[in-house]
Amino acid sequence: MEFNHLSWSKMTAIERGEDVFIERYIEAIPIRSRYIDFGKFFAECAEEGKSKDFIVDAIVKSLPKGEPEKEFVVEYEKIKILGYFDRYDKKENTIWEFKTGTKLWTDRTLQECGQTKLYSFMYWLRYGIIPTIGLYSVETEYDEDFEEMRATGRTRKLITQYQKKDMFLMAKRVVDDYKKIIKVLKSYEQ
Repeated sequence: MEFNHLSWSKMTAIERGEDVFIERYIEAIPIRSRYIDFGKFFAECAEEGKSKDFIVDAIVKSLPKGEPEKEFVVEYEKIKILGYFDRYDKKENTIWEFKTGTKLWTDRTLQECGQTKLYSFMYWLRYGIIPTIGLYSVETEYDEDFEEMRATGRTRKLITQYQKKDMFLMAKRVVDDYKKIIKVLKSYEQ
């Protein structure tokens, strides 16, 4: 496996264990679930700005404005870090992340969210300021009759801004995870 960048998904995989990382990134075994599939469906609708599902369409039309699915790349300690912001508003220094799930996110879950902290860290590295983080939570449920995931129509919009100490903690986490990944790759090649 050629390792050319660090991403949030690679970080969470290595943090869950070497076996998880190997399965996901070396053996390339896809992760599938109805929850992941619905999240991907929602992300595609958000990017297109519309959906044939009338509940999802109404939610998508109420999403914050900004550049959709913005690729963002920075380098730290010679480690290339790649992220995709669900929405990006450079004028307002705001990064938006959209999350689907059976429970709506809370201020606490946003404060603990590693992905948005990583994105803040990346922005801070490039521009020297800590951005505002917006999270748009979309509640889902499994419809037994139709055997499918669907949006309930309930949403929650959360806003936060992390502290400088969070940036320093993320810097350490990036380096630590990178070292773990390199170690796994070297041992796997032998």
